[in-house]
Amino acid sequence: MENNELICGIFNSLIPLTSALLGIIIGGLISYLSVRASDNRKWAQEKVDRISKEQRDAIGMALEWCEPIRRNISKARLLTGTFLQGWISTDDLRSQWPNMLTTLAHVNLPARLQVWLPPDTYKSALDIAAEVDNFAVNIEAFPTQPDEWHRRFTTYSDFFGETIKKLDSLESNLTNAYRQTFN
Repeated sequence: MENNELICGIFNSLIPLTSALLGIIIGGLISYLSVRASDNRKWAQEKVDRISKEQRDAIGMALEWCEPIRRNISKARLLTGTFLQGWISTDDLRSQWPNMLTTLAHVNLPARLQVWLPPDTYKSALDIAAEVDNFAVNIEAFPTQPDEWHRRFTTYSDFFGETIKKLDSLESNLTNAYRQTFN
């Protein structure tokens, strides 16, 4: 009997200690898991924030293309009008024509940021610039007879109208994409 009482006494004294030890282990495990879950959420949010910042930087730089393109389109439009009216020569047109690709080179977007642009943004901007650069060649091919004034005016007016629509669309897409980086 004494052995049974001794064993019961040991178990009776170990049960509170075991319960306390088990409570500490479970409490520590719960603390560890909650801290780990919190850290994982924090790291995931930091990753999303870094990606959003990279996207904002890329889209912001791409938006900076729009103003020099728009300015050069306005200059090209004025030059075209003065050329068609005979106020400047072909040489003047060539020398004063804005070089769109050179202008865009000053607002160059690093390759690491190009991947964050909406699809076809980079290509669209370069296409618009190339169209304006190539238009100078096409305008020189227009006939110079006075009866062709209406056709020439309509052609260049349509061209610049379409080019500005493309630029407005590009700018609108970039603005929307920029705003979405804050969601």
